[in-house]
Amino acid sequence: MDKLQIIKDTRTLDREFPFEIFHYQAVPFTGEGEAYHWHEFMEITCILSGKGIYYVNGNTCQVEAGDMIIFNNIDVHGWEARENMELLVMVFDARLVFDGAHSLEYEYLIPFLEQSGCFRFCRRWKRSMRDVQKDGN
Repeated sequence: MDKLQIIKDTRTLDREFPFEIFHYQAVPFTGEGEAYHWHEFMEITCILSGKGIYYVNGNTCQVEAGDMIIFNNIDVHGWEARENMELLVMVFDARLVFDGAHSLEYEYLIPFLEQSGCFRFCRRWKRSMRDVQKDGN
């Protein structure tokens, strides 16, 4: 690694409903230097296929199909695809689930708001998604 670059993701979320969901294809990269990013919104990334490594605030997290990672806002993160990876990425403003009062939703977010790093929910999430897909058919 020659040079580490940390850039701010300047994506602007809709003011009325600050939520986006999109697919992203990560491919193995052999370029010079590494690029990491951060943003002011929260992110949930689901690994739909492939394998790789996520780097979050200096921590390393091996990921593969079926894993899900939750990023707090301002977490510096990046990835290295070991093979082609298909990602489902959801980004949102924390105000969607927390309005400043200690609501029920806030209790669920405490671990993510108070700790930085890589949170993984592996096989249990994968099984749950299969169940949701079966129920939808």
